[in-house]
Amino acid sequence: MTKRILFILLTIALTAQKVQAQGFRSELVDQQEKSSTLKGTSPSQAKAFLLSFVLPGAGEYYAGSKTMATVFASTELALWTTFASFRIYGNWKRNDYHLYAVAHAGVELSGKNDQYFVDIEDYMSLVAFNDAKLQQRNLGAVYPETEYWDWNWDNETSREAYEKMRISSDQAFNRSMIVVAAIVLNHITSGIDAVRLARKAGKPDENRTRIGFFGLPEGGMVVALSKSW
Repeated sequence: MTKRILFILLTIALTAQKVQAQGFRSELVDQQEKSSTLKGTSPSQAKAFLLSFVLPGAGEYYAGSKTMATVFASTELALWTTFASFRIYGNWKRNDYHLYAVAHAGVELSGKNDQYFVDIEDYMSLVAFNDAKLQQRNLGAVYPETEYWDWNWDNETSREAYEKMRISSDQAFNRSMIVVAAIVLNHITSGIDAVRLARKAGKPDENRTRIGFFGLPEGGMVVALSKSW
């Protein structure tokens, strides 16, 4: 009677072990199939990069990260706002120094290039400028001494005030170009980050370790270790 009870208990234990083993094996298969399915439908790294390179944040959103999408999109908006601010300020100051030159040096604005407005800030008059260039033997820089090219500052203070306005305008335009470089960098960085997120999205069980136990038909027990990567 006692032997029969022990035999029944052993049979139940072995059956339980087999059921556990089958369950564990089934779970491993399910995980493998799920991993294969996820990899097959994971975000395209190339598409993620292209989306973010065109519009920072778009690739992150496509890869499933709304947080990083917001970060890059907000950065892009801030950079373009800064760029526009510098351009608007630079144009505003340029308009100011043009009008100032008309009022205090008698300059004719039409048909003048940027170099002309740089030249008039260093000399009180056209005659003084031409004399200096002739002494330097820089004949190519000499302007025709006509009313169209003429300027004559009313005083030194006006010339210095004009110089400050023109330099302020140039600085704003130069800074806007630095912002352009930052915008390009933001596009590239966002593209790289989108690729990282797309790759990560294809590996949801990365570094996940599982352990299970099951018995052998001939007796004994085996420990099974499963690691996803």
